[in-house]
Amino acid sequence: MSYTVYYRQPDGSVSSRSVAGAHAEPPPIPEDATEITADEYQAALEQIRAAHSEQDQRVAEQDRQRQEQDYQALVALGLPAETAQRLTGYVPDDRADD
Repeated sequence: MSYTVYYRQPDGSVSSRSVAGAHAEPPPIPEDATEITADEYQAALEQIRAAHSEQDQRVAEQDRQRQEQDYQALVALGLPAETAQRLTGYVPDDRADD
């Protein structure tokens, strides 16, 4: 027999605990946690994953913008575009197909 309990922590995070065995009993949850259903647990995980994905996309865009700014600054200082591209990792749109 096995049991899994799902719960939400006061900080909004979700967790699960499982036990298995012939004499298994439902595992206790922390005193300050609230028990939730498996569906609520899965929905919360999906929301957390979506938020992480959005954050990853924001960080990637900020990195791309920083690379472009660095590239533009190096070119403005007189560095050849190819060298600025190598140093920054930025590929201008008109060179992306090269």
